[in-house]
Amino acid sequence: MKNHEALLDKCHEAFWNWSDHGLSSDLRIAAVFQVLADDPLVDRQYLAQISRKILMPDIAMCEGGECPVRENCWRYLAPADRWQSYFGTPPFTEEGCDYFWDVNEK
Repeated sequence: MKNHEALLDKCHEAFWNWSDHGLSSDLRIAAVFQVLADDPLVDRQYLAQISRKILMPDIAMCEGGECPVRENCWRYLAPADRWQSYFGTPPFTEEGCDYFWDVNEK
């Protein structure tokens, strides 16, 4: 487990070394992939695990409230990170929700 923690630390360091670039910068992403590619312990399953720890959904999420379609909406169901952005109030109206994102299309 220590090796995985060290690898995660290296990935975070590589990502944040590009502080003058946006959070979704290709250079940041490439730096993380380079760290992973250089590590002999990395396999596909571990790549999936580590990506969930590093990347949060790059969307404004929704807390759902009384929204009738929240159980089918990616903005409600996506796994959030501790710094995740949310709508101030759920954006649905009687006419529906302009921000609905069908989880089946994700």
